[in-house]
Amino acid sequence: MYPIVCSVCTHDDLKKVENFHFLSWASEFAVFTFVAGAVETMSYEVVPYLLTLWQEWEDTETEVEYAIQDALDSFLNYRSIIEENATLEEVGSLYFDVINNKNLDCYYYKTLQVFPGLFTQEIMTALYIAAQKEQKYHLYLQASLLSIFTGKQVPVDTNTLISKNEIDLIVRYIDELSGKDWTEGMKYFYGHPVEGLVK
Repeated sequence: MYPIVCSVCTHDDLKKVENFHFLSWASEFAVFTFVAGAVETMSYEVVPYLLTLWQEWEDTETEVEYAIQDALDSFLNYRSIIEENATLEEVGSLYFDVINNKNLDCYYYKTLQVFPGLFTQEIMTALYIAAQKEQKYHLYLQASLLSIFTGKQVPVDTNTLISKNEIDLIVRYIDELSGKDWTEGMKYFYGHPVEGLVK
């Protein structure tokens, strides 16, 4: 599953197990690509695939195993709730606890119903810190997710030394985004609800 597919797929797409048979024979690179894109699905329907992959890649100490753990932590926050070295069984059990308290019709980013403000808040915080330290900011994932979600490119590049100018650019960008009616928990692809793309 390539990142673009992760950005447009719906809960129903993820429920179709036949779409994911390739994972049983996929190369390490293909599995890593799927796992890296899993967060972009914004759907708890992807978690069972991640748990299954973790079982297959457990104790390999590869980038794939670490990426699986990172993706699961994004959905379940298990490192804070359990511990950094939580077992597969503990994380699997937590998954069932978590989904009992979620509206599974909605889409999520870091355990919260997705909304552009979640991304902009992280980006603004990182920009202010980078500006104070006269550094570049490194939130490529959040900037990419926000750009794909809204259809409007984040105006500050992750390789830019942050100054007041970049802060001003992002403030204007956020003001522009706030002019649109976004529905909390709805996943968008270039500003269009993904659920509407399949109709």
